[in-house]
Amino acid sequence: MATRFLRRFNDGGAPDGVAIGVGVLVGAAIGAGAALLMAPASGEETRARLRRGARRLQRQGARVLEDLWDEADYRARRVARTAWRRGRDAAARAAAERVAAFQEAAAD
Repeated sequence: MATRFLRRFNDGGAPDGVAIGVGVLVGAAIGAGAALLMAPASGEETRARLRRGARRLQRQGARVLEDLWDEADYRARRVARTAWRRGRDAAARAAAERVAAFQEAAAD
C-alpha cells in the first residue's frame, strides 16, 4: 500500500482513501510511541491513566449508543404509526369505493 501511495504521490495525483488511512495509522503509531517514550509519568501511572481514560470513553460511548438507540426507536415508531394510519385510511377508502360501486350496480 505504501508503494501505491508513493507512486500516486510522485505522479502528481491525489492519494486515495486507503493511502490516507495508512498514513494516518502510521503517524498515529509513531506519535503514540514517541509519547510513551517521552512521558513524564512512570509506566504504572501511565497504565492507570489509560485505564481511567478507557473507562471514561466506554461510559461516553455507552451514552452515545443509548441516545442513538432511543432516536432510532422514536423514528421507527413514528414511521410505523404513519404507515398504520395511511394503511387504515387506504383500506377505508377502498371499502367505501366498493360499497359505492355495489350500490351503483344494485341501482341499475
